[in-house]
Amino acid sequence: MNRFVQKLIAGAAAVAIAVTGLLGGAPVAKAADPAQGTIKITNAENDSVEHTLSGWKLASLKNIDTDANNNLTFLIDTNDNLVDEIEASMTKDQLKAYKADGNYYTPGGTDNNPIGYLVANVFKDLSEPNDPWGGDASALRTFATTLSKKLAEDDAPNADKADFKSSATGSENTCEQGLWFLKDTSADPTTQSIPIIVATKLDGYDQTSTWGQVILKMNVPTVDKKITESVSGTVTGGTKADARIGGVVKYELSSVIPTYTGYDMTTPPRVFKLIDTASKGLTVDVSSVKSVKLTKGTDTVTLTDKDYAVSSDFYALTEDQKGYNAEYAGGKVTTIDLANYVNKAAGSTSSTDGILEGATVTVEFEATVNKDATIASVGNPNSVELEYSHTPDNKFTRIPGPEVRVYTYKFGILKTDMAGKKELSGAKFAIARVNGSTETFMTQDTETKVWKNLTTDKPNADAADDVFTTDGNGKIAMSGLPAGTYHVYEIKAPTGYTNIGLPDFTFTIGATFSGTPETATVSYSKKTGDDRISVGTSDGQATVKNAKNLTELPLTGDLGIKVFITVGVLLMAAGAAFALSARMRS
Repeated sequence: MNRFVQKLIAGAAAVAIAVTGLLGGAPVAKAADPAQGTIKITNAENDSVEHTLSGWKLASLKNIDTDANNNLTFLIDTNDNLVDEIEASMTKDQLKAYKADGNYYTPGGTDNNPIGYLVANVFKDLSEPNDPWGGDASALRTFATTLSKKLAEDDAPNADKADFKSSATGSENTCEQGLWFLKDTSADPTTQSIPIIVATKLDGYDQTSTWGQVILKMNVPTVDKKITESVSGTVTGGTKADARIGGVVKYELSSVIPTYTGYDMTTPPRVFKLIDTASKGLTVDVSSVKSVKLTKGTDTVTLTDKDYAVSSDFYALTEDQKGYNAEYAGGKVTTIDLANYVNKAAGSTSSTDGILEGATVTVEFEATVNKDATIASVGNPNSVELEYSHTPDNKFTRIPGPEVRVYTYKFGILKTDMAGKKELSGAKFAIARVNGSTETFMTQDTETKVWKNLTTDKPNADAADDVFTTDGNGKIAMSGLPAGTYHVYEIKAPTGYTNIGLPDFTFTIGATFSGTPETATVSYSKKTGDDRISVGTSDGQATVKNAKNLTELPLTGDLGIKVFITVGVLLMAAGAAFALSARMRS
């Protein structure tokens, strides 16, 4: 679980108190009203943080008694110090109706009772929805959110109790009895809850046994990233893949749409962004994002460009800035911003259907390995972060997700004479990727280094393109190959050297990984007995020797058989030609 967590306090039964006797005289109390009550605050499962909450006493309970049916009766008396803030937190319609009700309001009066009115007429039979993640529809939640802002103003009354505590098993806090407004003031703002209104439990009154209980509900915005496919290679565990230069790698980002109960939507707007950072060896831009979907249960919603925006820019951090990572220098940062969706912008899916809170949001996108790719070593990283609103007033933060890596490898050829002392230029080679019994020949663009497939037919020895030719140093460098097995054919010898029995060989690129970040240890193995060919097991360079004539060719082993067959075929062909010529002369 990520260390950055966002808490919501469930409002279930937040004002689950009877309102009998509010409009008329209550029975005379048989004993003095209790002066104290308790509020028990319990953390959500797996939450070990001790929360500190400040509390404002909204109202006291007066004339507490029971009727003939053992129902609790009482009056509600608003705290005089908070009347102005409470009235200012009502909606226009609530305030108008309240001021028209002489039981609770008198113009210029000193005993106005706005909490009594709200409980009797607005919050009666109302608490937070049974599913406390149900959004902002609750009138109680709307009132609590507005009141929180009023109490944050400079001239607002100080809290009546500033040290309410929570714990994993539940901390019981003693306070004056009545209705309380609780606001989380924990030092780490990423753990703060939305505000809640709760009635205290009263000792000696079984009817209040379910009162005064607050359970912190944990809303955990996490972010994940995995590789789903490498078109030219393989994927291991979703965390790493291999690919060739020019190969497409497919990724999936995922998170969960938070619950925005009690969160602002306009001042400032809610924030929800998935931020992908790719190293310079991976080409990613706005066109790389292929789809954004929401899934919850059996419901799947495909979002449109009215719901989100995609932007891409170069990695901007420099060495002197916090968070700089040299692996991403020169890379791209691509942001998928769901602000329109989480703020119900005009034209968005949520503007008509509402926000699908708790839904998994999945972003599918692609990257292409390019010529700047790191060869082997630590590979080419790609990371993700989630930027989201973590407090009810939409302060936002970022949390990191996993980092995944794409690896690509190199191979080289050194062409020499049989003595290994002279490098030979002008030798032509073809290379094929081996997949079972199928060999697919490939070529590489000299400028972009992008590989592309040809056919299963070996290129012609006289082909100008689609083949590899040794340079003046007798070398061919092939970079950006995925792990696997390859078959290399020499299809034309250098000038002055025999084309009889030209070498061909298969080799395999393999890798093991260790360390953090995972570093590839590459191994190369040759699968042929031809003594003219040696492959460096760690550097991947194959030395291939050429003979000037048949007398330089070894006549044992695999090569000897090939030469014998080749010479035999040539002799048979020559004999057939001689016989045909003799018949023609006769």
